[in-house]
Amino acid sequence: MKDGRLTVGQYLKSQREAKNISLESVASITRIRLSTLQALEKDQFHLLPAEAFIRGFLRNYARFIHLDPTDVIAAYQNQMEAKRNQALNEKFENLPSASFPTRFFKSLFDFLATLMGASPAFPVGRATFPPKD
Repeated sequence: MKDGRLTVGQYLKSQREAKNISLESVASITRIRLSTLQALEKDQFHLLPAEAFIRGFLRNYARFIHLDPTDVIAAYQNQMEAKRNQALNEKFENLPSASFPTRFFKSLFDFLATLMGASPAFPVGRATFPPKD
């Protein structure tokens, strides 16, 4: 893709319109449903089936309007990765930070649990059973 500011859907739509191709003709030739093509152009990928199907739709659409399918699919994958990263960042930014007493007692609990877990279950140096006479 030449213009990094456009989303995949916007890019496909602009290229299709620049070549004077109607969405209905894309649907009839590629046999991709019109509603699916509209969802692609609006970047509504959540309305579409599994990712493998989306890549196939993008590949066929790109070929039909004489674009390089590998570039379009790579742009789609980059767009989805950026969206996932943004969602993760927002999720971690909204987490409340723990107060000092909470962190202190959690650390103390972790230390004591480690200490107890590392201690032997039986007394060291003594026989566990009484000696037989």
